[in-house]
This record gives sequence, C-alpha cells and structure tokens, in this order.
Amino acid sequence: MTKKEKYELKKMLGSREFRAFVFRIINACQTFRHGFIPGDPNAAAFTEGQRSIGLMLFDNLMETDPKAYLQMREEYFERLRAEQQKTEDKINQK
Repeated sequence: MTKKEKYELKKMLGSREFRAFVFRIINACQTFRHGFIPGDPNAAAFTEGQRSIGLMLFDNLMETDPKAYLQMREEYFERLRAEQQKTEDKINQK
C-alpha cells in the first residue's frame, strides 16, 4: 500500500460505521475458512476467490492499523449483545 492509501484507510477506520462495514466484508468473504468443497472444484475456486479478496482487505487493514480488527470484533460482539438484550427485553415484557 502507498502512504496515501494507508492514510485514507486510517482516516476511514475512524468511523464506527466503516469498521462495521469492513468487518462484514471480511466475514462475507469467508476469510478465515478454507475454500475446499469436496467434489465441486468450481465452487471451491469461487470460494477461494472470495477468500482472496478478504485476505487482501485484512492484510491492508493489518498493515495500516493492526489493532483495528480487534476493535471491529469487539464492536461486532457489542452489537450482538445489544440485539440479544433487546430480544430478551421484548420477551420479558410479554
């Protein structure tokens, strides 16, 4: 990455919404899963293509701000806990 690209990414990572978006993309790309699909080489190739994009994004993220991914993960789990609490509150109100 160029210095300018790192600067731009670092600036965007200041937004909680952008971090949530990047985290969703990294997960949607199945970045931390293997792409092997028994008996279906085309599906495996497709999955590995997705994973390649996820790894590129993750590598850029780690090169720019190694702590950002951990922050994204924590914010993701905060959102999950908040949603779970809302669901529990609705159930308890009945």
